[in-house]
Amino acid sequence: MEDYHWDHFTRSIFINAPRSKVFDAWTIPQQIETWFLEKADFADRYGKVRPKNERIKNDDKYNWKWWNYPVIEEGRVQTIDPEQRFIDFLFVGEKCPVRVLFKELGEKTLVQLSQSGIPRDDNSKVQIHMGCSQGWSFWMVNLKAWLEHGVILHEREEIPNIDEFEIMELINR
Repeated sequence: MEDYHWDHFTRSIFINAPRSKVFDAWTIPQQIETWFLEKADFADRYGKVRPKNERIKNDDKYNWKWWNYPVIEEGRVQTIDPEQRFIDFLFVGEKCPVRVLFKELGEKTLVQLSQSGIPRDDNSKVQIHMGCSQGWSFWMVNLKAWLEHGVILHEREEIPNIDEFEIMELINR
């Protein structure tokens, strides 16, 4: 698979909602904690944590706690477009730039997420490229379900004791 680009990927989804509503879901911590993360803390450059109902801003640092997964993701918001066309942030320990585009097409919004900067070693191909591309695909579908139908697909309650391999297999953790 020499032609495959392991250093980046793009995922897209149409959401039947106005761009402003979809943009809010990505940029207001209270909403992020509904469809995506158990806890999403954003702090300004002075370390002051933003209120959950306040839009995140350029250069905010974040701490994300995943649902039913013991990893805390730390990164930085690079750009929040004031026209609500895109957001840029650094992911995977600030190694991987992510851009989320929001294109309004009539009553729908096309959300296009691109992650780049993925190292090409075998571990990164599996853990970052495959893991993140599958993860983003699920979370984007979860966002669509929430905005269009008010339904959350991910598991919000603690998962019973099962070994780590089985936890990694859960698509709605």
